[in-house]
Amino acid sequence: MRTYGGDHDCARLPILRPNLLVCRSIQAVGARTTMVLSRAIARDLFDGQALTKVMALTTIATAAALGFSPLVGSALDYFFGWRSEFALVAIFAICALLAYATLVGETNSSANGSVNPLAVGGSYLGLIRDSRFVVPGQDCKPHDGPLVCRFLGGAARAP
Repeated sequence: MRTYGGDHDCARLPILRPNLLVCRSIQAVGARTTMVLSRAIARDLFDGQALTKVMALTTIATAAALGFSPLVGSALDYFFGWRSEFALVAIFAICALLAYATLVGETNSSANGSVNPLAVGGSYLGLIRDSRFVVPGQDCKPHDGPLVCRFLGGAARAP
């Protein structure tokens, strides 16, 4: 839903600055959320070889979307203006949300219908206290890329 909100707001902007940065940030959070959720849903629904196949297809779809989006975005921009790109993504997000809600539903079979915020907060605190989680990120500098930070920066120092 965050993707829809960011795209909807971007499409309605009268000028490009400064509100565009805020709306694009909302859009980015929504886009990253979908990448994480697609993998979580795959892990809930599949295991073994089937999970491997679904994860490969998810990776291929993500790479294809990243590869073709500049082409589609450029065509939309040329023919309909820069707002059309955001409108198309907002429409797609609404369609995906409706399809997911009606066709898939909850995929975590162990979910009891409610989330305990204290338990979630306790899990995050446990991660922050765990040096295996925190130490690799301590070597990251603002100019380092995520691969450098994760695989080269601090992984060797982790206990």
